[in-house]
Amino acid sequence: MDKCCSLCQTVITCKAGIPAGGKQPVTGRYGRGSATRPPAATSQEKGDTMLIEKIRQDRMKAMKSRDEKKKNLLGVLIADACKDVKQPDDASVIRFVKKFIDNARENLGMLEKGGGSATAREDAHREIDILTEYLPSQLTGDSLAEAISALMANESIEPLPASMGKVMKALGTHYAGKYDGKEASELVRSILSGNK
Repeated sequence: MDKCCSLCQTVITCKAGIPAGGKQPVTGRYGRGSATRPPAATSQEKGDTMLIEKIRQDRMKAMKSRDEKKKNLLGVLIADACKDVKQPDDASVIRFVKKFIDNARENLGMLEKGGGSATAREDAHREIDILTEYLPSQLTGDSLAEAISALMANESIEPLPASMGKVMKALGTHYAGKYDGKEASELVRSILSGNK
């Protein structure tokens, strides 16, 4: 666009190609005249893999290696975890994994009490081993007790039996999926009663 220079009274061409009194059009790799930009990269685009995707990949590997036990177990886990949501978040998947582990342990206990076959007991143990791989590092024993005590101090929770609900809620918020609920309840109860 040409415009008149007020100082030299000569006609100059605006090198930037900006119309006089106008705004420069947005240009770039996303198209001339468009300010649209792609959404920020998700955790998957950055290279992180959701837990449900890892389980799917492991099931495919089990199929290729003809590991029927692992393939079938992970298939049922995926079906249950994705029943309501196609891509469940890691916290949801972990809840299902824990549920499956509890069921396998219960089954193992019944087999041991009822004199189940060695093969059946081995299968139950293997199920637990397979599923445990999908749990985050677990807090147990002293490490869990220390985490509970530190959490109570940080949250200013009084060490009273009536604080049980507050402690468990805070524990779930800060350490979701990283501890066994039954063990945590017993430790919290012990700490709040002054026995730990």
